[in-house]
Amino acid sequence: MTLLSKLFDLSSLSTPHVQFYIWWETEPDYDGVVFQSSIDSGTSWQNVELPGEGVNWFNDNSISGLPGGQAKGWSGNNATGSGGWLRAIHSLQGLINQSNVIFRFAF
Repeated sequence: MTLLSKLFDLSSLSTPHVQFYIWWETEPDYDGVVFQSSIDSGTSWQNVELPGEGVNWFNDNSISGLPGGQAKGWSGNNATGSGGWLRAIHSLQGLINQSNVIFRFAF
């Protein structure tokens, strides 16, 4: 299951970032959700991530259900889930100068 964004033009931004509220409750290490970007109309997708970056960003590196084709994302329940709404923030530094960016949450 995916949730797609509209098309974004980031070409005029010097320090783009994304911010949203997220609440996850999934089977730990099996189900999960990931936030990804595409610059080729959805032909290929990349996780929005940089090592050591972000606030309340991905908490699991071994999601066997492979949301968005990746093992990295948010996963967990009870003590390992979000426990409520969390504000997630991440740099979009890798997308500077891109004029046709779409985002998706993949579950």
